[in-house]
Amino acid sequence: MPRTKFQKVINPPEGLSKPNIATNSLEIMKKRHLLKNEKGEVMESPEQMFWRVATAMAKEDSKYVKGSEPRKKRVVGRTSNEFYELLAENRFLPGSRVLYEAGNNIDATGQLSSCFVLPVEDSLEQIFDVMKEAAIVQKNNGGTGFNFSKIRPKGDVVGGTPNVAAGPIHFIKTFSQAFDQVLQGKKRGGGNMAILNVNHPDIIDFINLKGRDDSIRNFNISVGVTDEFMNAVRNDTDFDLVNPRNNEVVNTLRAKEVFDLICEKAWECADPGLFFLDTTQNANPTKPLGIIDATNPCGEEPLRAYESCNLGSIVLTTHITTKNGKKEIDWDLLKKSVHTATHFLDNMIDLSKFPLKKIEDEVNMTRKLGLGVVGLGSLLFKLEIPYNSQKAVNFAKEIIAYIQEEATVESERLATERGVFPGFEGSKWDEMGREVRNATMSSIAPTGTLSLVAN
Repeated sequence: MPRTKFQKVINPPEGLSKPNIATNSLEIMKKRHLLKNEKGEVMESPEQMFWRVATAMAKEDSKYVKGSEPRKKRVVGRTSNEFYELLAENRFLPGSRVLYEAGNNIDATGQLSSCFVLPVEDSLEQIFDVMKEAAIVQKNNGGTGFNFSKIRPKGDVVGGTPNVAAGPIHFIKTFSQAFDQVLQGKKRGGGNMAILNVNHPDIIDFINLKGRDDSIRNFNISVGVTDEFMNAVRNDTDFDLVNPRNNEVVNTLRAKEVFDLICEKAWECADPGLFFLDTTQNANPTKPLGIIDATNPCGEEPLRAYESCNLGSIVLTTHITTKNGKKEIDWDLLKKSVHTATHFLDNMIDLSKFPLKKIEDEVNMTRKLGLGVVGLGSLLFKLEIPYNSQKAVNFAKEIIAYIQEEATVESERLATERGVFPGFEGSKWDEMGREVRNATMSSIAPTGTLSLVAN
């Protein structure tokens, strides 16, 4: 997006809600979200920010509205008001970067998605090609996830010469060092996820990668585990390590010892985590389009190569009502919020400027949304439900099931106006007979900054 030195800030129309912003929330907004002039002075209020974001998102409606220009303007105007009320009433917040980027003509990148997955093959040329692609994403503060399991193990054959392969650990460190340079001077660097499958010959070195070694500061790491491995842990049997270059078994290990090592390292330094490969693939909504073997940096969004996650969260604590003197969930308001938020996130895909054409193509193939929640613990407190109780577990299940179903209903409505996602044929939705606009609708993302903005 071209840089300008000036952008007019606009107030929302009279009669719409006035946001009630807590002091701490305002400080976060000043640092992260509110536009500034060339002197670094804040030039818009939270109210104006919400209107900027709402109108930018609503404009995407016009491409789906048939009829005259006045009709398109009416639809966009109505959607602008709905999106604004959703934000100003603190019922929903998009991913933090959206609050700054959307409608920003001063210094925005236009990249509204925060996280991406990129493929890593066993080829020096491809490895450095994908490093370049990741650097482009990182330059715009995006995060990236990778599965390094296709890279042949350290000391393997290369071009007929034995004992020369660098191995995946070397390239993980190389990626980390490269991204450190890309991110110098940035306020906030993009996170990364490195995954190595448990049957890779270098898995022990990978499990021990973090802790005392601080050479990969900008990566989370996770072991890709299979059902076969977990059953071997349960039954205390061995499992095979396989060279990905030729699929030959090169060693066997006792599964329980490997699992114990994972647990010890996770206790020591919070890494590695576990990524359940078979479970993820079984839940893959678009199996004909390919496997999912990696996640975004925080792990909440399993993605195919070049997909991105488009995230936002329902603020649960603003969906409470009182009946007969007792606080409870306002299900009607929650339904309204979920429908509007799903509409918002679908428009967000259209508004986004993706850093690579490959990413744009794959995102539009599945149009995945990640509608989540923020404030579950606060909600339970306000409703006087003990956090560590079966009642809380059941209540959380009820809320998430409700959000998932209502988001699906809204995705079906959008599909009648805009069409199903291009990769729909053969998907789980096709099998279910539900024509939807989005391959996924929900995902529970971390909400560190958003929880502060939402107070």
